Amino acid sequence: MRRSPLGVITVCILILSVSLGGCEPLRKKFTRKKKEAKKEEFIPILEPIDYPPSRVSALDQYKYHYSLWQVWDKELLQLIGEPTMEKRKNYLFTEVMQQLEEMKRWVPQEYLPKIEEAHQIYDGVRKELEKPEVMRNQSILQSRLRKAESFMMNELKPEDIFTEEKQ
Repeated sequence: MRRSPLGVITVCILILSVSLGGCEPLRKKFTRKKKEAKKEEFIPILEPIDYPPSRVSALDQYKYHYSLWQVWDKELLQLIGEPTMEKRKNYLFTEVMQQLEEMKRWVPQEYLPKIEEAHQIYDGVRKELEKPEVMRNQSILQSRLRKAESFMMNELKPEDIFTEEKQ
C-alpha cells in the first residue's frame, strides 16, 4: 500500500493538534488545585447590646422539672419488670434524681425538707437497684417507686407549693 504524502501530513497535523491542545481539559480535570482560603470579614461591633436576663419565674422552672420528673418516673415504673434493661433503668433513675435536684433549686425554703424526704425515699430505690438483678426483689422495688411517686404527687405538686400569695 502506498501512502500519499498529503495523507501523512494530514495525520501528522492531526496528531500535533490533539497533543498540543486537545488533552488540556482532560489534564485540568485530573490536576489537583489548591483550595482557596475562605475570607472571613471582620465586622466590628460598635455598640454592644445588653440583653435583659430571661424572665422565667421559679414556678415555671419548677413546673418544667416536675413534668420531666413525671416522664422519667413513669418510664422507670414501666421498665421495672423488664429483666434485661439494666442500663436503661440506671439511666432513667439518674434522670429522675437529676430532676429532683433541679426541683430543689427552685422550691421555696419551707418545702426543702419535703424534697429531702423524697430524696430519701429514692435512696431506698437506689439501694434496691444497686443489688444484682437476681437478688433484687421486684415487688419491693415497685412499691418503693410507687411510694416515691405518690409522695411527689401529693406533697410536691407545683400548684400546691406555689400559691398566689407566694408568687
